[in-house]
Amino acid sequence: MKNNGLKLCTIADLVVAVGPKLCDIYSRYLSRSGKKVINLTPGIFTELSDLKQSTKESREFWVLVFGRGDSEDFELKGFDIAARAVAELNDGSYHFIFVGAPNGNEKRVADKLLEQGLNRSQLTVKGYLEDRDDLATLLSTANLAVIPSRTEGFGLTALEALSAGLPFLVSQNSGFGVALQEIRFGSSWIVDSEDPKKWAEAIKGVREKGRETALKECHELRMRYAEKYSWEKQSNNLVEMMLTLAHAEAKIPQPGSVSEPEKNRLEGKSVQPSSGRSSLQEDQPVTEQRTEDSSNIIKQQRKLHLFNCGRTDNLDAVEGMLAAIKAELGFDSVEKHYFSIGQKSEMTTNTIYKLQMDMVFFVVHADESPLLINNSDNIGHAKIYRALLQGTGE
Repeated sequence: MKNNGLKLCTIADLVVAVGPKLCDIYSRYLSRSGKKVINLTPGIFTELSDLKQSTKESREFWVLVFGRGDSEDFELKGFDIAARAVAELNDGSYHFIFVGAPNGNEKRVADKLLEQGLNRSQLTVKGYLEDRDDLATLLSTANLAVIPSRTEGFGLTALEALSAGLPFLVSQNSGFGVALQEIRFGSSWIVDSEDPKKWAEAIKGVREKGRETALKECHELRMRYAEKYSWEKQSNNLVEMMLTLAHAEAKIPQPGSVSEPEKNRLEGKSVQPSSGRSSLQEDQPVTEQRTEDSSNIIKQQRKLHLFNCGRTDNLDAVEGMLAAIKAELGFDSVEKHYFSIGQKSEMTTNTIYKLQMDMVFFVVHADESPLLINNSDNIGHAKIYRALLQGTGE
């Protein structure tokens, strides 16, 4: 765990961890500060749950693995374990599909996987899938997703597979693996070992069940998971905590209430101007405001934006959480923006200032090295952070 993440947590009013594993870790580190860490376990991605999985058996059995495949990622994510497991089966009908190799580095990733004992005829390496439709197609045609990480804060790849109804195997040492243990029969999808032979046995076991049986069991697990970890319930609980905290510390009126000056304004009564911020700014977000001549009330479309650099996090997960509480937040639309490090200058000098932004979520990973959002030298994400502050009028 990097110090950047811990420092942010110690000054935060509310700390939310993604999944039970990170919740436990941060709770331990923050115990002395008295901070309570809230566990938010991602729910099913509904945009993937409508995928149709074919029950037809085929001669080949496709094993799907996601990741970047760089030197740091390779062992941490257990790609060597997965490749060796398939090689251990010594059966050419198993096909290993790796997705997510950096552009131009597909051959390098393929060479590293071949070093684990795979035959070249068994291996396909693809780059990052920008199009969600391409991802959906892959998830609906593969037989099994394998996520053998040696350590994983949560493991959204495994959750994407479950959301799509694709059978999967996941490491015990992941937040998703911990979450599964709270669900009936959830442990049967977990491999508690780093031994490729154990993974080979588990992969073979899924195949021997038969396609139709494996899909049925995955569908049943998905229903139980969706009931246990509901986006809507968790999001509503989180919003209640945030509103309670905000009302207690800032003495903001409860949602639905109107201050006396605002009530007089809406009724057309004359009021003395106050110093500082106007009542319109002080009250809860409103979606109606008078024109300059105060003769008409117009509806404002309020927009929320999500930003992420380098696709280090899945904004669909954040959007899914916010969708359940969009009405309570008072927003009409949510827009997602991914950008690369090379596009930072364009974002800060052009793109951001063209957007109507009533609220922004800048989604970053706690372990990212450029998390220095308050740095005065504009290094890391500081330049983006300041542009977003200006764009929202802060």
